[in-house]
Amino acid sequence: MKSETDTLYTRLLGLSGSDELPMHMPGGKRKAQGFPDPFRIDITEITDFDNLHHPDGIIKSEMELAAQLYGADETLFGTNGSTGAILAAVIGATRRNDKCLVGRNCHISVYHALELNGLDPVYLMPDTADAASGIYGQICPEDVRKAFENNPDIRAVILTSPTYEGVVTDIRAVSDICHERGAVLVVDEAHGAHFGFGGGFPQTAVRLGADVVVQSMHKTLPALTQAALLHMSGPRIDRERVRHYWDIFQTTSPSYVIMGSMSRCLSWLKEDGKEAFETYGRRIAEVRKRLSGAGQVRLFAPESCTTDPGKLVFLVPDGPAAAAWLLKKKHIALEMSSLRYFLAMTSPMDTEADLDRFAAALEEMKEIAFPEKKTNIAPFLTGELPQRNLRIAEALGALSEAVPLEKAVGRTAAEQVCLYPPGIPTVLPGEIFGEREIDVLRAAREAGLQILGLRGRKVRCLR
Repeated sequence: MKSETDTLYTRLLGLSGSDELPMHMPGGKRKAQGFPDPFRIDITEITDFDNLHHPDGIIKSEMELAAQLYGADETLFGTNGSTGAILAAVIGATRRNDKCLVGRNCHISVYHALELNGLDPVYLMPDTADAASGIYGQICPEDVRKAFENNPDIRAVILTSPTYEGVVTDIRAVSDICHERGAVLVVDEAHGAHFGFGGGFPQTAVRLGADVVVQSMHKTLPALTQAALLHMSGPRIDRERVRHYWDIFQTTSPSYVIMGSMSRCLSWLKEDGKEAFETYGRRIAEVRKRLSGAGQVRLFAPESCTTDPGKLVFLVPDGPAAAAWLLKKKHIALEMSSLRYFLAMTSPMDTEADLDRFAAALEEMKEIAFPEKKTNIAPFLTGELPQRNLRIAEALGALSEAVPLEKAVGRTAAEQVCLYPPGIPTVLPGEIFGEREIDVLRAAREAGLQILGLRGRKVRCLR
């Protein structure tokens, strides 16, 4: 039971004074970096500080700097995270009932946008980068081309690159295919705000032909949580329409504290970014080389696709057990763990000492014999998708009931069911639960992974 002094605030205070090493987002890595007391700069739209919903002063100048740094025609600031930005991007780039090509490994917010705009999705499964763990690979450009041949009325393509695990799709090739067909390309690059600044990291989708790109500055850069950017480029995107939905999905009380951290981060990128990323890239290369040996803890480094070197993914017999050992024995907190892998996120704010401490812990972990999870089910879908019975919006508007997970086979889902993180759906509203989907969810439940849409042992299905 929570004591009277055990509150979220007191827990945060305790964390701030601990020796725990954060190998997770946000990219500021709990380092103060000289930022002032947030209460001292927490304001609203007072004189000389501009208005995010009608920028014509300092905020406009900051957004123009962001566009210049990333290579966009126009960039918008957001304080509702990439979630609000993706909602605005997808709905702004489409018209109601449009047919869209959607990477099935997209974030939950993309599916919310499909619901809100009544869109007709054609799903595209990514490659599998590692069969044992179920880690998704890239979206194959040739599969995009085939999708257009089978569905010439596709109006927009929505992809995630890099993925949560850092896998990067060939955006240049995909954007060329989209534009040949008269479609727009929306890229969820939430985990790639650090791309394009050198150091051996991939180029940003903004410079590779994407029409709209969404980024979370806070995930991999020193900006506060919920700091997001929406970039627009080229003549195909209706910028005025996107701005309209941007206003809808942004609070009318945007945080000047968050925007202040974005301003500071952009100045840092402009003045010190090149040198900082060269140092960051060198440090990460050294850590990857140090931890690249074989064994039961193996660094995920697929040859079949490009990856973000800053995402340190390790294949292990038991992901949750490995994560628990790191936290308990070494006070190292990971970004996430799944059945057969775990993810450690780095950023330019990780010092050489931070990365050395992490590498030393991993070297010690390699000597531990973790028993392998007794399941052959990876917690993500590969191959065939569930059969669709209704569109998302239609299913959400129908009568439903809660049924035990094991009795949902053959029933139509009334809500989304997904593992979080990373927030990729196993079953969407309107899709039919099959034996395979039930097996995937059962394996994830038994491993103690968080499943959104699973309440106890029940899921909601249509009556």
